[in-house]
Amino acid sequence: MARRLPPSPLTSFLFVTIVAYLMIAAFVLLIDRVGGDPGVGWHLKTGEVILSTGEIPTTDPFLFDASALSGNDPSRWISNQWLSDAILFAIYDRFSWLGVHIFCFLVGFGAYFFVFARSALDSSKPIVSQNIAFALAVLCGSLHWISRPVVFSLLGFAITDALLRSHRNGQISNLKLGAYLIPLFALWANLHPAFTLGLVLLGLYAVAKTWECAPNVVKASSCWVALLVAVLA
Repeated sequence: MARRLPPSPLTSFLFVTIVAYLMIAAFVLLIDRVGGDPGVGWHLKTGEVILSTGEIPTTDPFLFDASALSGNDPSRWISNQWLSDAILFAIYDRFSWLGVHIFCFLVGFGAYFFVFARSALDSSKPIVSQNIAFALAVLCGSLHWISRPVVFSLLGFAITDALLRSHRNGQISNLKLGAYLIPLFALWANLHPAFTLGLVLLGLYAVAKTWECAPNVVKASSCWVALLVAVLA
């Protein structure tokens, strides 16, 4: 039988490096569009309101004649991205549009390479499949390479994934996992509503761990049932 050579980490490293350069090139090419997304202005203005008043708005200040509304007041508003808006406006106020663009790019860039680059560089797994998965993840995520609060969800998802990987590998205990996840989700919930995707990831991880333990549980239950039957007989 022919000897199988271990996968070369160099191949994956070169692949990850190429993807990194492509992402940086895309960032540079999009610089002339900085400030062209009207949704960014809405977030920045909301952040300005929060920082200037010191309060999180509970009504939409941008609706026409909101004070005249009554009954089931449609101006009632839950600012579910208030912390992101405040952060982005603080950056804009100091560094202008380019600062916001650079900050959001760095958050998104770090999120992807914090998770997927590490996976692609894992020499214990097939290089081809890892690289394809990494490329597809970056390609799908490119829809969210925008200067909006959604980049915080990319980072939150990446950190959650990294924590679960560490827990699965036995690097952190159940107690530490909870100690990390509770403040993470408390912060993430005020940054962007997609924190629910992180909860889905936690649910899938719990199901997977339960499934792994299922054979032992079934075996132990069978033993107890057999013992009970023998005693009763």
